[in-house]
Amino acid sequence: MELRQRALQVLCLSDPEQKAAATLDLQAQAAMLSIAEQAPAAPPDAAALPGHP
Repeated sequence: MELRQRALQVLCLSDPEQKAAATLDLQAQAAMLSIAEQAPAAPPDAAALPGHP
């Protein structure tokens, strides 16, 4: 999986404990994930991301 896409998936998690665990897991795997040359598109409803007014 691509690192930025996985980071976006983690950002979209609404449960704080799940998000924290997924962030730690992502950090542990970061060296093994690819980084795309182009950033992924923003989610269709970026305003609905948890923690954003």
